Amino acid sequence: MAARKRVRVRFNEKELRSPDFVLPSRRVAADVIHFGLFDWALEKFCPNESRSIRLTCSECPKNYTMCWAINTSTLMFHFKRHHVEVLKRLREDAIKSKLPVRDTILRSCIFDDEFRKASSSPDQSVTKESFEMILSSHKRGPTYVYFDLKVFRLYLLNFIVSNSLPYVLVDNHSFKLLLEYLKDDLAFSVSSFTVHSDLNNVFEKERDWLKLKLALNENRFALALDKRRFENGDEILAITLHYFNDAHDLEPFTIGFGWLNKHSFYIGDTIYKCLENTLMEYGIKDCIVSITKGIGGPVNGLLQKFTRSTFANELQISGEVQCAKKVFNLVTEVILTYTFFKTKRTKRFEKILQDISSETPAYGDLASSLEALPGKLRSIITGISHNHYMKNAFAEIVGREKTDLPTKACPKSLVKDNKTHWLSTYNMIDQFLCFRSEITEVLILVSQRNKFDGSNHFAYEISDFEWDYLSIVRDVLDIFRKPALKLEASSRSAISLTLPCVCKVLMRLEEFSSSGLEARNPYLAFGLLEASKKLLEYYPLRSGDIEPIKNLCLATVLDPRYKLGFFESLEFPQSAIDGIKAYFYKVYSHYAEEFEEDLAIYRPEVIESPLARSPIESIQAEEESDDNYFLEDASDAKDVHEIEAYLNEKRISWCPNIMMYHNEQRQVYPIIYRIARDFLAISATSATSDALFSRVTDPVTKERGQTLSSTIKMLAVITSNDNFSVEADRA
Repeated sequence: MAARKRVRVRFNEKELRSPDFVLPSRRVAADVIHFGLFDWALEKFCPNESRSIRLTCSECPKNYTMCWAINTSTLMFHFKRHHVEVLKRLREDAIKSKLPVRDTILRSCIFDDEFRKASSSPDQSVTKESFEMILSSHKRGPTYVYFDLKVFRLYLLNFIVSNSLPYVLVDNHSFKLLLEYLKDDLAFSVSSFTVHSDLNNVFEKERDWLKLKLALNENRFALALDKRRFENGDEILAITLHYFNDAHDLEPFTIGFGWLNKHSFYIGDTIYKCLENTLMEYGIKDCIVSITKGIGGPVNGLLQKFTRSTFANELQISGEVQCAKKVFNLVTEVILTYTFFKTKRTKRFEKILQDISSETPAYGDLASSLEALPGKLRSIITGISHNHYMKNAFAEIVGREKTDLPTKACPKSLVKDNKTHWLSTYNMIDQFLCFRSEITEVLILVSQRNKFDGSNHFAYEISDFEWDYLSIVRDVLDIFRKPALKLEASSRSAISLTLPCVCKVLMRLEEFSSSGLEARNPYLAFGLLEASKKLLEYYPLRSGDIEPIKNLCLATVLDPRYKLGFFESLEFPQSAIDGIKAYFYKVYSHYAEEFEEDLAIYRPEVIESPLARSPIESIQAEEESDDNYFLEDASDAKDVHEIEAYLNEKRISWCPNIMMYHNEQRQVYPIIYRIARDFLAISATSATSDALFSRVTDPVTKERGQTLSSTIKMLAVITSNDNFSVEADRA
């Protein structure tokens, strides 16, 4: 017979006050009722009152009157104090029944340590045997298992690595006492030296496994490269590899974690040697198609060295891609500077402020008001977070006014932005606007309190103009939020969406600028203008020069939703479109020479993609409309060349997985499939490197401040690839 599923019976207030209220079945009642320790019955009904329940002991006249839910602790205490012999008999009967513990009274918490003391008797043999049977019935495995020291060391290493603990922990005296308690000779078998040795062995197995995996793969690989300076002064270079596996899933792997000596001067050549050694170690020096870089400094020198290298000259198709996340950070920083949410000011910015004030003196007062607004905002948030009066008043008002919101949407304190990421400023302003009415009421209460007691704490006021200004700043930042999150997606290829996202951002910024913003707020208008210029510095979409963005252009063409029609719809210069097409042919010729056997199965006729949908089906598709912003239908055509056939084929309006599309069209476009598999693996951002830095921040700056760089490298590679498992058995 299947075990009874235990459920907790609940009643609402209306049901408890109803004359039709009925007690639930004993089968689903608490254990003291279910196993007959107490009997229960309903008391007389009283209008507008919860039904009372009379509980009578089965062994004595003692009774209790309770309302739902029943306090079972009181009932169990009564039995343990007055009817211990009955409990002993029930326990022994349950043991003799040989039923699972979950089906007997043994499951009840009445049989705890307190009961063991109360039920002690001279007949210790029976009691000991009984409790041994109870304890053994609760065990999930055998009582005695073979102890494998190697397995234990792997579990210990997994615990240390996954929790970012220093491996010298095992040399601690208290930890050794714990090991001795588990096993007498265990403390002598584990030391920091053995943990370090196990770490090195796991790292070598991980590296060898990945080298074999990459050697068996016929693809070229894309790299994501970024460096960061930590709090202790160390500078670290992270190297992440991206490629499509046989299932056409995008896989990232950390292959390098180089330590740049903080006491020496280094240039691009120095960083290049670190990259070259890593690529040689994994045997992929001649298989790199592109590098996604974080912005700045010596990395540019690295890329110049990279393009001059032997493997780059052999392919003549290597290139670099700017990290879209870093570009958006720079662009939004410009906007936040002109909206006074950033304190960093350039001489040019100061001159613009002076020019505006001199031309229109009235705007000088506006600048002073807007400049004070960010500080006022952060002070109010600090007050609500730390001032007891403001905190309690805010919580009370939110609980009263926003009863329809979930608990997580009503925070105990408002969030404040940080200096490193613009998205935190967006979240701060957005949340502040969400609780506008509640914050306004709190400020009124504080103002009244200050007048009453003569204090002047947190005496702030936000005008309607300032509220509207915050709303505009939030809407401007929101232009970047959705594209940034979309491009940071690591589970699928996002490189083909980079240029469409950038174009849409530019269009939205121009829409804001052309809506009479300059007359209302010239500072914000200048900020949007400077942001557009900064964005065009990294993505010269209007200059006709495709060289800095050639791989982005090719990735966009390889997206069946865009192709060349994307650039034509934006009225790109014909010279730029011709350059993109020429680069496509150039890459194609190299791949055609390398994969001549695939050309034998090429069929020049064009077939309609099975992913193509009708307009109605496209509307019902799960893909968001932002990805289809620049789509237009193109006419079907036929050509003898594979590229021409692909470009003339009708574009599709929906595609959940671009590589699956190319795989289904592999027989028709075999070389383009090879190109797509390599170039669509290029990362749009260096998000994987950023995630790696976040994982190793604590070990580098705190716990492992004195740990060797080689050890930190091993820890970084193992943890970032998420492949460390005790049970893993890789051949």
